This record gives sequence, C-alpha cells and structure tokens, in this order.
Amino acid sequence: MTEVLEATMLVCFGFSWPMNLIKNIRAKTASSMSLKFIILIITGYVAGIVAKLITHRFNYVLLIYLLNLVVVSANLIVYFKNKKIDKVHQAQAATIAEAKTMTALKINAMTDIEVKYNSMNRIAEKGGVVFFGSDYFDSVPFCELAESFHMEENIHNRSVPHKNIDEACAMVDTCITDLAPQKVFVNLGDADLKNGNVDIDEFISKYEWLLYTINNRTSANMYIVSVLSDLPAARSINRKLKQLAVDHGCKFIDITGTMGTENQYLQAFDRMKTFIRTRALSFYDAINPVTV
Repeated sequence: MTEVLEATMLVCFGFSWPMNLIKNIRAKTASSMSLKFIILIITGYVAGIVAKLITHRFNYVLLIYLLNLVVVSANLIVYFKNKKIDKVHQAQAATIAEAKTMTALKINAMTDIEVKYNSMNRIAEKGGVVFFGSDYFDSVPFCELAESFHMEENIHNRSVPHKNIDEACAMVDTCITDLAPQKVFVNLGDADLKNGNVDIDEFISKYEWLLYTINNRTSANMYIVSVLSDLPAARSINRKLKQLAVDHGCKFIDITGTMGTENQYLQAFDRMKTFIRTRALSFYDAINPVTV
C-alpha cells in the first residue's frame, strides 16, 4: 500500500513536469525559470533513487523516479538553452537602444541647425547665392572672400558639418528652398568618404536625386563643386559628378588643384567667382582685380 501511495505522489508530480517543459520550450526565455528550484528537485529525485538502490527495492516506483528525473533534467537543459536566447535578445536590445540614442542625438543636432537656419532665413534677403555642403564648405569664409573680390552678391552659407548625402536630402527646404536662390553651389561627399566604405554608385544616385529635388523646388542654376579628398574613391566620385553635371545641365567646378596649396580657400573661391556673380562685372571690379 505504501508503494502505491508513493507511486501516486510521483505520478502527480510527474504530470506537471512535461507540461512545465513544454511551456518553457515555447517561452524561449529563462526569466520564469529557477535554476535553484530545478536543481533542488533533481537532488530530491536522485536521493529517492539512491534510497531505492540501497534498500534493493527494484520495482515500478523506481521506474517512475527515473522517468521524473529524466523530465526534470530536460527542464535543466531547456533552462540553459533559454538563457543563451536571453543573452542574444539582451545584446540585440542593447544594440537597438544604442542606435536609437545615436539617432536621437543626430536628430537633436540637426534640429538645432534647422532652428538656427530657419531664424536666419526669415531675415535673409532672397534671390541670392547659396552654398550647400558639408565639412569643407562649412569651413570656407564665403562672405569675407566675396568682400575681398569686391562682390556685392547676397551670399548664404547653409552648410552643415559631418552631413552625409542622406542627411543633405532632408535639409533641402531649410538650407535652400526657403531662400529662393538664383544660384546653388553643392559640395557633398567629404563626410561620406570619411565614414569609409562608400558605395560610389549609390552615392551618385542619391546625389542625382538631390539635384532633382533642388531643381523641382527652386528655379536656381546649380553648380556641382568637386569633392576635396586625398582618398582614391574621391577621384572616381569627381569623374562621375562631372558626368552628372553634363547629364543634368549643371556646371562642374573642379577645385581639386587647390588642395594643400597656400591660401587654399582663396584659390578655390577664385575658381568659383565667375559662376557666383549674379550681376554684370562693374568698371570698379575690372580695374581692381584681386591677385591670388
């Protein structure tokens, strides 16, 4: 009778373990599992089996002990498997969180720039010349250079450092459209090259879309300024940009020869000044040339 009652107890416990095993397999997480509890149960079953062996009571109760031990041990295997899955999910969650943080920082930075340029656009005289680029154009003192060449054009530098071609497309309205310019000078690619592993064909495709967007939203004449970089990919990009200018009726201005020279900005501006002018050359301009 005692063995029947013991077997009944084991069977009742035994039915719960397969259901628990199936639930844990489906859950694919160890968050609801307790390693200590599983080990405690396994220890209990091992003790029961050892007791049967010591007393030489080899009967059907021992088989139930063994069966329950196998099922509980399977839960132990599932625990460690689910633990690995949890680690993968945690790593993925950390990566996503980091990406969201970086995106938020970029959005905040871009928002600050947009606020700044929107404020400037409200008081800026429309119909002038806009320079739109990334790191290089952002560092060029266009207004001061225009003064040195006795130019009276309304010049607006709406360049943003570290801006790649994707971010540029999102800034067209703030940096260009709102100013209703007569002329737009675009110089992009230096930020993309610095990031490394730039896909040149994809870059040119996005550049073409940028030109198309500017053309649709303004009546400005567009000028593509060569990328300044000593990286091999820059030469390939400039060749394709030159062809892109031909295909879209733009002017291509090559300033690569100014890289590393004395008065680099002055040299580059000298190559662009003919295209920058929106007014006819005055007598004063003609008799007061700037020596580069």
